Amino acid sequence: MTIKRTLKLIHLTGTLFFLASIAFILVLALRQRDVSWWIIFSLSGHTALMGLLLISVYLFAMFRGVSGSPEVNEHPLTSSAYYMLFYVCSPYLGLAAGIIAMYDEPSARSFLLGVSLGTFCATFVGWVIVDPLVGLIESVLPASRRHKAVRLEAAHKEKEKNEAAKKLLIEQVLKAEDISRNEWKEELSVHAEKLASLVICGSDVDDAEAVAASIGVKAWRMGGLTCMKFLHEMTMDACRVRGDKDGVEFVDRVSVWWDGIGRWQNTSIV
Repeated sequence: MTIKRTLKLIHLTGTLFFLASIAFILVLALRQRDVSWWIIFSLSGHTALMGLLLISVYLFAMFRGVSGSPEVNEHPLTSSAYYMLFYVCSPYLGLAAGIIAMYDEPSARSFLLGVSLGTFCATFVGWVIVDPLVGLIESVLPASRRHKAVRLEAAHKEKEKNEAAKKLLIEQVLKAEDISRNEWKEELSVHAEKLASLVICGSDVDDAEAVAASIGVKAWRMGGLTCMKFLHEMTMDACRVRGDKDGVEFVDRVSVWWDGIGRWQNTSIV
């Protein structure tokens, strides 16, 4: 078993023992006030559920901290194995102190109460007072500040590296798209003129729709929806040129003829 897994196990059992100590102290205090057992049991269900939820979140964060291994450590003391061992063993230190203090106590209730109080006090002092205070002091030391500066610099360089990679990827995509558009323009210019003739001249609807559909299928196979949109733009430009030249108004029939081909949708009804 590795050191990290051992620390996790010790911390888990210590936390459970700490909770058991708190529960014993609370129940004993309520019984001393003559609170009936059925009231204690009715309150313990909701309290146990909330406590389990909070402890689960705490243990998850703690285990992530124990298992993490950052390249740049801003807290070399509080993240060291010796300090982590002291941290997770705080309940057991209180347990040992309580047993030593109550060793000669004849009453079992008093003995358990003393052990529970020792566990609670030692854990509270170690986790709530000592640990935050040591972490605060350590964070303002020169070594920790240097580690932080190194970490921020490394994060900045990593961000710049990612941005450069994204920029390069975008440039490659745009370059590939320009190459594709040039190839499409060279191969589909004839089809664009054909479609423009069908739109302007108003040929037989059935024949025109079949021819336009076959051209749309070809564009779809060449480059999907992007290629179809590119061919549609070329067709509309050709229609405008012919319309201005001959003084003829035209309607975008291509969108209707292509409706249902690939992922093309008629823009007039979308």
